[in-house]
Amino acid sequence: MDDRVMVGALKRVKRYLITPMGGYFPVLTKLSNGPLAAIFRMGDYHIGQRGRLEMARSDDGGKSWTLPHLVTSSHTDDRNPAFCQIRDGTLLVAFGRLSECENRLLSKDRTRFQRAR
Repeated sequence: MDDRVMVGALKRVKRYLITPMGGYFPVLTKLSNGPLAAIFRMGDYHIGQRGRLEMARSDDGGKSWTLPHLVTSSHTDDRNPAFCQIRDGTLLVAFGRLSECENRLLSKDRTRFQRAR
C-alpha cells in the first residue's frame, strides 16, 4: 500500500501489514545482524484486561513478516512497549502493566482525578 507521510517533508512511502486485527502501540527496531523486529500489543481493544505483547520479525526489509509470537501475557493489561537490542545482542523489552481499568475524570479545579459515575 502506498501512502503519503510527513517526515520533514511530504514523501510517498510503502506500508506493509505485520498483523491483522490489532497491533496497537507498535515499536520497530533494526537488529544488529540486519532483520527488522516489531513488538506490539494484541489480545484486546485499546484498553482491556486481555492485552498481551507479541513480536514479529522481517528478513526482507518489512515486505513479509513471521507469524507473531508471544512476548508476555498476564491477567492484567500489558501495554506500551519500549524495545531495543543491547550490545551483546539481547533484546530488551520494557512495558506497562495496567492492573485495573477504570474511568476517571479530572476535577473541575484540575487538581485531582475522581471516579466517573
